[in-house]
Amino acid sequence: MSTGPLVAGPELRVYLLVEELQQQFAAYMSTPTRARGYPPYGGQHSLIIEVAPGLAIERVIDLALKSVPEVEPGILFVERQFGVLEVHASDIELVKRAGQAILDGINASAADQLRVPTSAPSQLLARSQARVPPQ
Repeated sequence: MSTGPLVAGPELRVYLLVEELQQQFAAYMSTPTRARGYPPYGGQHSLIIEVAPGLAIERVIDLALKSVPEVEPGILFVERQFGVLEVHASDIELVKRAGQAILDGINASAADQLRVPTSAPSQLLARSQARVPPQ
């Protein structure tokens, strides 16, 4: 008996825990074009998550807020391909618990996020230096 094709869960693209936000970065994240929820303050702790497809972020915010209602959502972007969520709190343990609830709910680990190629910056630098005429 066939159960049909397996459907993959959301792809974890970014899992970024930021401890003790600096005032300038917190203010940047609180600008109207970025923050749609509660703005973070300097000294709070933040978790930024990006998943694909975009609508999967609705499940992510549900997992975070139902498991740890004390965290506050800040940034919430939903696009077709990607969704981004930022949650923050004054207690780092609350943020970590919300992050773990998200990871458990989407069957992922922080190590599953996308990796930036380490050779890309050196290749770009080599290309840009090759184009500069010697002086």
